Amino acid sequence: MRPPLTVRLFAAHALVVVVALAAMCVVAANEQRHWVIEQTRDTLEHSARSIAARLPRAADWDALADSLGSEFARRVTLIDRSGRVLGDSDVPRLALAEVENHASRPEVRAALGGATGSATRLSRTVGQELLYVAVPAPRGTAIAVVRLAEPLGMVRALNGSLVRLSVVAAVAALLLSVPWLLWLT
Repeated sequence: MRPPLTVRLFAAHALVVVVALAAMCVVAANEQRHWVIEQTRDTLEHSARSIAARLPRAADWDALADSLGSEFARRVTLIDRSGRVLGDSDVPRLALAEVENHASRPEVRAALGGATGSATRLSRTVGQELLYVAVPAPRGTAIAVVRLAEPLGMVRALNGSLVRLSVVAAVAALLLSVPWLLWLT
């Protein structure tokens, strides 16, 4: 025995609404992820430019990186023209000599070329996935590149919050549409 026409119409309309809301959630989650990464990248670039503008001519670069890392609550790396790390807020002073040359890193290459560079990858130095932004430093100091990094875990957490809000909105829209669908059928 077939269900009544009203049940079939209701089910068809409900299926269309569910599929549309699910598609909207997938698209929104992807767009929100890109937006969060772009906002984080912009914030890192702004902070890196602020640091670069106030670099002293000479300093204890590692102590300065540690201080700036605390002030900006980010990983701060100060790099010379050859790609050698002179200071890093997440690397102890004694371990700096063991840090590999950063000249081949994409964001550092871009900054050494005079542009802002960014990249996302697993840090071999600290062992976590990071979003990096590097800017050129003004001439006149030993520092050529100021690089900031943010753990992607923070970015994922913010994105997760936005996705949860989108899902709640989609469920609310579904619940609000059920009475309308019942009336329509």
